[in-house]
Amino acid sequence: MRFPPSIALLIAGPIERLGVLFFPVGISVGMILAWWREGLGGSITVGSLLAFYVVHLTTAGTFPKGWAWLAFAAPGFLFLLSSHLRRRPRIGVA
Repeated sequence: MRFPPSIALLIAGPIERLGVLFFPVGISVGMILAWWREGLGGSITVGSLLAFYVVHLTTAGTFPKGWAWLAFAAPGFLFLLSSHLRRRPRIGVA
C-alpha cells in the first residue's frame, strides 16, 4: 500500500525521519548557506548527503539507487572546491 508523501512521513519511523532531515532538508540548508560561506555550506551539503547514504544503508540495506541523489547535491562539491581554491596561496602574485 502506497501513501502520499505527506501521510507517509507521518507513518515513517524515527530513523526514516532522520533520513528526511538529511535529504532534502540538510542539503537545502547547506546550499542556502553556501551562497554566503562556501566552505561551510558545501560541508553541510556533502555531510548531509553522506549521512543520508548511511541512514539509507542502515534502514534499507542498500545504497539509494540512481544518480539523482548525487546530482541534487553536486553544487555542494563545487562550493567546497571553490572554497578550497580561494584559500590556496597564489604563487608569484604580489
